[in-house]
Parts: sequence; C-alpha cells; structure tokens
Amino acid sequence: MAYSKKENSLTESVKALITQYRMIEPGSMVVIAVSGGPDSTALMRILSSLTSQLDFGIVVAHLDHALRADSFADAEFTAHAAADLGLPCRIKRVDVRALAADRSMSLEEAGRMARYEFFAEVAEEFSASTIATAHHLDDEIETFFLRIFRGSSIQGLQGIRPAHRRIIRPFIRTTRSEILNYAESQSIEYRTDPTNLETTTDRNFIRGRVLPCVRERFPSFKKPLERTMELLRQEEDYVAGLAEQLYKETVTQKESGLSLNITRLREAHTVLVSRVILSALYKVCGQQVRVGRVHIKSATSLVYSAKPSGSVTLPGNLFLRRNYEELLIATKRPEAFETRHQIEITGPGVYEFPPSGFKIRIRLAVRREHDPKDADGKHRAVFDAKNAAFPLILRSTLTGDRFHPWGMGGSRKLKKIFIDLKIPRDQRKSIPLLVKDGEILWIAGVRRGRGARVTPKTSQVLEVENI
Repeated sequence: MAYSKKENSLTESVKALITQYRMIEPGSMVVIAVSGGPDSTALMRILSSLTSQLDFGIVVAHLDHALRADSFADAEFTAHAAADLGLPCRIKRVDVRALAADRSMSLEEAGRMARYEFFAEVAEEFSASTIATAHHLDDEIETFFLRIFRGSSIQGLQGIRPAHRRIIRPFIRTTRSEILNYAESQSIEYRTDPTNLETTTDRNFIRGRVLPCVRERFPSFKKPLERTMELLRQEEDYVAGLAEQLYKETVTQKESGLSLNITRLREAHTVLVSRVILSALYKVCGQQVRVGRVHIKSATSLVYSAKPSGSVTLPGNLFLRRNYEELLIATKRPEAFETRHQIEITGPGVYEFPPSGFKIRIRLAVRREHDPKDADGKHRAVFDAKNAAFPLILRSTLTGDRFHPWGMGGSRKLKKIFIDLKIPRDQRKSIPLLVKDGEILWIAGVRRGRGARVTPKTSQVLEVENI
C-alpha cells in the first residue's frame, strides 16, 4: 500500500512518540477513545496502520454523552468507521447531565468521569493495559491558559503528559491544524460537534477568543509554550520526588487513620509539606473528594501552629487532629471509631473470620497466563504478590470505608456498594475485607478492588479464595 507524504509524516511522528515513551507493549491490547471527531478518527486510522509494525491490538470505545439530540449519529458513525478498519467497537450511552446533577459536578467533570469509567470497563473486557486518547498540542495549550486564569501550581501548569499511568496521548506533540490537514489529505470522514464553536464554556472561550488574539501577536507561540511546559514537567518531577521521599519519612498507617510526624514536616519546605498532606488526604478518602487550596491551608495550619493540639474537619468526613508532634488524618473522629474484628495475615494458610465463620485460603503461586481470567473476583481473586505482600489485614467494615472497584476510575463508599448489591445491613459487619496498607483489596464473597492487579510483569501471585 502506498502512503502519501502527509500520511507517512504524521504516522512516523506518532510512531516515534510511542517508541520514545514506551507507550505500547508488544503483544498488548489498546483501547482507543473515539468520539467521531477529526482528532480521534485520525488517531484510530494511524494506530490501526501501526498494529503490525508495533505488534498490538486495538478495540474502539465510544461514549454517547446524551447531551445532543443527534448524538446517536456520532455513535453510529464511530461503529461504522471501526468496522471499516476491521476493529472491534464498544459503545455506551450515559445521561451525563443527570450524572452531573446527581454528583453535584459540572458537565465537563461528569463527562470525563463517565468516559474514563467506561474506558476502564472496556479495558477490563479486552484485557487491555493501555487507553489511547487523541489529546493534541492545542488541547494542552488550552489547558495551560485555562489553569492560569483559574489559578494553578506547577503541577497544573506542566501540561498534559504524553503517557501517564495507563493513559497514552500519541498526538500530544501534534497541532490541531496538522491533524485536520492529515484528515483532508487522506479523505477521512469525521463528525463535527457544533457546540465546540460556542464560546459559552471557558475552554471554548479560550479556543475561540483568547488564542486567536495571542496568535495574531505571537504567530509561533505554540512551540515555545510547549518547551515551557516541558521545563515545568521536569521541575514537577523533581519536586514530586522530594515530596514522595518526605511522605515515606513522615507518614505511617495506624488503625484509626494516617499519622504524620510534625517534627519532620516542620524541617521541610512548605511546598513539600502541602504535597505530603494532600497525598495523605487522598490516601484516606480517595480521589473522589474535592480537596482545594483552602482545605490544604487549614491542614497545614495545624502543622505550624504554636498550640500543641487542635483539629480541623474537611469535606468527605475527613477529620484532622493534632496531638503534640502527631497529626492524625481519619475519616471520622478517632474517639468514635467502633470496635472491629481484625486478623493479621502473616503468611499463606487458612484463616477463619470469627463474626461469620468465613474461611479463606491464602497461598502464593507462580503466575500463569490464565490467572486473572480464572479468578471471578467474588469467590476467588488473584493479586500481584509484590504489591500485596505480607502482612495483610483481614477485618470487618468501618463507617466511612471507601473502595476502588475493579474496572472503575474512582472510589465509592463501601456502604453504597452494599446498598446497590442489596446486602442486608445486619450482614455487612460479618463480611471480611482483605486490606493492605489501608487499601481494601478484596471484599470476600463480593468483588475485588483494583489494587495490586496482576500485570505482564508479575512473576508471583497471591491467591485468595473462599472455602
């Protein structure tokens, strides 16, 4: 097959970025998020052309947000476009407006959450390790300006990383005009969302009003700004590394929550202290709770206060208490923590959970190709033994417990999961939870969490099973 100069140029550029950041492992599956617009449709075309060269498979995922009357046409278009390339496709419709109202979120936040939860579902179905999105350089620049106007730290101004965790962005060094030129040269059909031309939203206002003015004065502003964000990423990586080390030195897990060493925190720069506290808050409550600058300021005030004691209550039922040189972060007042059943698991064996008589067998084994597929997550679950190392805790539920379900991007209250599954209130305390460093890995007899998942790099697994 002959390739045009433009097709070959952009394809080679994408291939080079994938190789540079090791975005796709040979033999792996990739979920491509396709809206039907020019960016994602072009990405689908290019990645499809690279499957043989780079040895990977593709599945297309399209989420219908139900925000426009004709949104179903985008879904139909995507399905046909994927079929033309011989690619499997999964489509889901979510009422994002209702979701936003239910979760007290903006439409943008609710849409993003719905998309990534859906992409995670498709990834689980196809055992895909990577999710590819069509974010490009113009998206990155719009985000940069958006965060400047709203207020942000280096962490927010560093832009969109080419690869972060399981998300890859092969177009992040490509401009919107380059993608459109490519689509035109290859006669690629795509859908156009008319709402993108409206300037009622902040992002569209920056795209349609602000950036044209910047471009008129500074025609070549994109590449210098790209270099600026790269420098900010390097500085962010350095600061994040220091904060991670400080976290390890100051934070310990306790039965009632996380304990922070105030003496050691005071020796560090306030920037690092704020990051450690933010990480600790998210560790306790999960990413779903919104923690803002004002909340971090309230928390750090306890660290630097001349008073030996004090407390602060934050959103998400977070409670912070200072007691001399210790700062305790918990999801409820420590003195109100209920008595619970708890067993320390120090190695393989059979363990009985007193409240219910539940018996659980735990063993270590060499990873087999079928390990993750064998385990249904309900009666049997398999974990990466390195990330689920002994000792583990088998305990009963606590008020405020949060759980990261397998295949979902965020956390949910354990209570809501039990309600959805119609598990009677009087039975919930008798259900054992397998916990590692405060994270619930498995709700015995119910489902597994997303922690300590088995990957191609896993050599030894931890198997847990109801008997």
